[in-house]
Amino acid sequence: MPPSGFSNASPKYLVRLSEYSDDDKNRLVDSINDLCQNVITQIDINKLPFIQSLNCSLILQVSESDTGLLNVGEEGLYVCLLTLVAYRSMVEIIENVKYGHNWLTPGEYLDEPAFLISKYGSW
Repeated sequence: MPPSGFSNASPKYLVRLSEYSDDDKNRLVDSINDLCQNVITQIDINKLPFIQSLNCSLILQVSESDTGLLNVGEEGLYVCLLTLVAYRSMVEIIENVKYGHNWLTPGEYLDEPAFLISKYGSW
């Protein structure tokens, strides 16, 4: 499931999860559920054994507000700050996306970083 950033896509910065199996998708959902249940404090997506990063890094953290995806520090390093409610919605989106794509954070129409899941990377 390689996350990748595409500077020519709209939005300007896109972090995409693609080329994943149903098992990969289920393991990602389990990790996000652990975050929601305070089993873990953050998810470093790139350290998950089923993730192969191409050109960016992503950390998921619970926040008091839905800030979304932030480019922090070096190029290609992102932190996703969402509320528990938003992460639970993200789980539902991931579980229900089939062969198309869907947005996991706000920003799809803005000039902001956004997080996308796309089975075959077709966006």
